[in-house]
Amino acid sequence: MSGYIGGILILSGCFMYGLSYSQRLKIRITILKDMVRMLSVMNNHIGYSLIDMTQIFERLGDFDMCSYVRDFTGYIYEALNKSDIDTFALIWNEAADKAFAGILSKRQLEIIKEAGSISTFIDKDSQLKHIQSVVCELNEELDVVKNNAAGKMKAYIVTGISAGLILVIVLI
Repeated sequence: MSGYIGGILILSGCFMYGLSYSQRLKIRITILKDMVRMLSVMNNHIGYSLIDMTQIFERLGDFDMCSYVRDFTGYIYEALNKSDIDTFALIWNEAADKAFAGILSKRQLEIIKEAGSISTFIDKDSQLKHIQSVVCELNEELDVVKNNAAGKMKAYIVTGISAGLILVIVLI
């Protein structure tokens, strides 16, 4: 009897492991969608409002975003309020590393970090074009992830169940 219970535990553990990988892909899609929304709102504020970055990130805290992007914008807001020395690019990159490391791929993280170099442009038009190009890159990356996600999610779950079954058969 204990062998069957152990087998069920192993099978369910492997299934949950596959499910967790599947959920990571889902979270990745949500993060990319919310980053596109956040950058679009930031683009609108830069283009049409006469407020500084600290106020933009304060207002971004009111938007409905996933917890990862909310943590990202919150860290930037806090760091902008605290620091006079750090550059915006440095604050942005640190926030991206803290919020998205281990969740997003290196390519996706590089695209997000690229948006932090907005402060290197002096005029508003260049800043707006830079944000728009990053939004386009994120949308392309989002399309790639969406197209591959369904198959990978199923594969992770099936692999988890298969590994669990193999372990159960071997151990029982």
